[in-house]
Amino acid sequence: MMGITDSSRYVIQHGKYSTCSAEIEFLEILNVIVAEHPDVSQREISRRTGISLGIVNGLLNRCADRGWIALKNINKRKLAYIVTPEGMNELFVRSISFMRRNFAQLRVYSENIDRNIEKARSRGKAEVLLVGNSELQLFIEQSCKKHGMAFSKTEVLYPGVSDCNRYVILGDTVESRTKDAVSVFDIAGCVQET
Repeated sequence: MMGITDSSRYVIQHGKYSTCSAEIEFLEILNVIVAEHPDVSQREISRRTGISLGIVNGLLNRCADRGWIALKNINKRKLAYIVTPEGMNELFVRSISFMRRNFAQLRVYSENIDRNIEKARSRGKAEVLLVGNSELQLFIEQSCKKHGMAFSKTEVLYPGVSDCNRYVILGDTVESRTKDAVSVFDIAGCVQET
């Protein structure tokens, strides 16, 4: 089943079209399906997306009305769906908007990480220790280089690992027992969660 978000599925199933985001999301998925199976049927689109056949029909009609898809007769009983240049433009605009939002969010994360590592350095910390995995590891490493701090990583933090000369950052895959062990260092102001 292709991924329509739960919120869009709710909008689609309950017919509350306050914006066209559900249609654009459907168009994105349709574009992928049609690229893989140019002669795909509405029933197959319904099966792949988990949306009822009637709603798929309605979404296809709405996309066609907006000029995002064209319908081509293959035979008397079969249609082919083609994403038009207007439809591709809508997908492009949505992708650019998505990238801008994500880059802005990454900039905020990077600035916060940098500010905290700079603060740790000013408090005499010599090393940053990342516990677990974090999608922000690259930013953490870059900030360490910028501020002349060593960087290391471990999967599990045991009470003897930190001498509080390290600034400890908890990744998003840290186990609860590690969080318990970290509480000792948190008292001394050595821990930050990502």
